[in-house]
Amino acid sequence: MGRADFWALGDYNAVCSMCGRKRKASQLVKNWQGQYRCPEHDDVRHPQDFVRAVPDVQTPPWTQPPIDTFQGAIACGDAAGTANALVLTPTVTAAGPYPGQIFQFTATVTNTGPATVAVVGSTVTIQKDGAALVAGDIVDGTVYQIQYDDTNFQLDSW
Repeated sequence: MGRADFWALGDYNAVCSMCGRKRKASQLVKNWQGQYRCPEHDDVRHPQDFVRAVPDVQTPPWTQPPIDTFQGAIACGDAAGTANALVLTPTVTAAGPYPGQIFQFTATVTNTGPATVAVVGSTVTIQKDGAALVAGDIVDGTVYQIQYDDTNFQLDSW
């Protein structure tokens, strides 16, 4: 005979999940894990179980699909040659020219009329807004970009 071996109306014997002692079911308490235990073995759930972390959103605010061709300008440093016949030497190995290819250079002289540029083995006419250059379109000491449009280079100051 044990401490729980007595008759109680509507009650029954049960075992504590912690110590294994037999008690009446009405004396046991259900803990946060759903197990029934003696009141002295009941443990409180740890406060850290209720801490909510700040969401770590790692997605960028916007994305852009990759492009097929390199869109950056190829640096050429100072332009050599004459005022109307520029010679550019890319600082990296470059092929071309191909449509969309951009070269960047610093003018060392001011042009006096229509101009051409020799770059990566080709000599091509330079245009501004689709027309031949006029005197003063290229100014000494200014940084320019030229973009190949499959026929000519289009001039753009930078």
